[in-house]
Amino acid sequence: YNRGLDIIEKAGCFGGHKINGDEDQRKTGPDLRRIASKVTADWAYRWIEDPRAYRATTWMPKFFNQTNTSSAEDLERSKVEIAALVSYLFRKSEAFTPTVEKVPAGDVARGKQVVAQTGCLGCHRVGEQAAVRGTFGRDFGPALDRVGDKLAPGWLYDWVRDPKRYFPETNMPDLRLTDQEAADVVAYLMTLKSGPPEPAPAVNTALLDQVTEEYLRVKLTNQQAK
Repeated sequence: YNRGLDIIEKAGCFGGHKINGDEDQRKTGPDLRRIASKVTADWAYRWIEDPRAYRATTWMPKFFNQTNTSSAEDLERSKVEIAALVSYLFRKSEAFTPTVEKVPAGDVARGKQVVAQTGCLGCHRVGEQAAVRGTFGRDFGPALDRVGDKLAPGWLYDWVRDPKRYFPETNMPDLRLTDQEAADVVAYLMTLKSGPPEPAPAVNTALLDQVTEEYLRVKLTNQQAK
């Protein structure tokens, strides 16, 4: 029973369903309103395309390129729709001014030690096991493997020093790190990578027009949609 409640919370089921007792739960996913300061558009495209290709243990569902949408036509349509989502998120992204223009130089070895000793590994994994998704009180935060492929160093530096400055509702605590400790942590975490994401494919503008018109027809006349 308790494991079931834990899964419901981690999977964010209450985001799409009404569940008694969960009416006031914060959304499971992170705040997207300042996404452009955190990741690149190429990373966002590849994440939406296939979340588990980046993080095997994520609770983020895969919406595109499923077995029932894997024809050549469907794959091309998915590219357009994913690109449209990324375009929307980045154009709507609010400005987030980093507290420093350049992250201070940090020491990788000291950063690894700070991560181990400050309690980061109580909520995060380093050394992801694809078959083990944290449930029943384990893995409050995402796995940190490949985080260096994802995050902008300036954003990460601000995040580990004061998480609530970026996302007031976050469960991530203020670890009261010194500026140098934060720089060391960033230096270490940015080494956790396997390679940048492949660039997003070029957008088929003719197909984009066609797909957009289909969506508009749901609420407009054909002429208005055109």
